[in-house]
Amino acid sequence: MKFTMNTLLAKKISSSFQADYLLLISKLMKNGFSLNQAMRCLKFLDQDNQIYQKIYADLEEGYMLSTSMKHLQLPLVV
Repeated sequence: MKFTMNTLLAKKISSSFQADYLLLISKLMKNGFSLNQAMRCLKFLDQDNQIYQKIYADLEEGYMLSTSMKHLQLPLVV
């Protein structure tokens, strides 16, 4: 499995955006939303849909959520 970084996403993603994304997905799933429904809601946080599209494409290909989140550029300890 080879991962490459999209040059459009090479800019640093803010910590607040990363936190908002993770908090919202956790709250939605905790409240009974399916992963698919939660991901559709997250689409609205990402103004240009660059990150959302990458994560959603990975999930559609069968990657685990933790693997798909690489597009958020989270620190390795998360």
